[in-house]
Amino acid sequence: LHVALHQSVEHVRIRYDALFDDLAGRVDLADRPGNRDAIGHRRLIWTSTGAHFGAAELDAALAVFRANLDRDPQTVLVDGLAWSGPGLSSTIAALKASAARVGAEIWLTARDGHGEALPEGCAPHVDIELFLEPAGGRARLTLVKDFEEFPSTRVPLVLEEGRLLAGLDEGPEEEGAEAFTLLAAGSPGA
Repeated sequence: LHVALHQSVEHVRIRYDALFDDLAGRVDLADRPGNRDAIGHRRLIWTSTGAHFGAAELDAALAVFRANLDRDPQTVLVDGLAWSGPGLSSTIAALKASAARVGAEIWLTARDGHGEALPEGCAPHVDIELFLEPAGGRARLTLVKDFEEFPSTRVPLVLEEGRLLAGLDEGPEEEGAEAFTLLAAGSPGA
């Protein structure tokens, strides 16, 4: 279940299609239309444009998922949650509890974190934090985990040419734009 906040279904579907096309091209997938259709029938994109998104809204999306696909999702992605404001910690806890009630894991995205620490009170409800940023011709992924025991532990990882590398500060020369698939959701100019 993909819950997109302040985005249209079409916008999210186009991102999925671009990612599918890139992956299908890399593995030379024979029946692209058939596979795209099969994947699309197993995915539900729920959009919300309201000022508030919380557990009640997620429960409604979960009910629609069950009604349309006759099962509960294994994963819930809440895309574009505002990581600020009063009650954020309790909202995150309630969203996590809603997903857990149907046996799903939940992933929450933020587009404005810039690698900063989680807002006060949120760390107990977050198991893993990933921070993704461009780094020359690569993407730098910083993994932060176990907030309670090691709140400042940051593990720098680099995604390069389909490989996950640990702790690299320098790398090969930048590649041209044709080497990358850009999925710019919510970025200025997207």
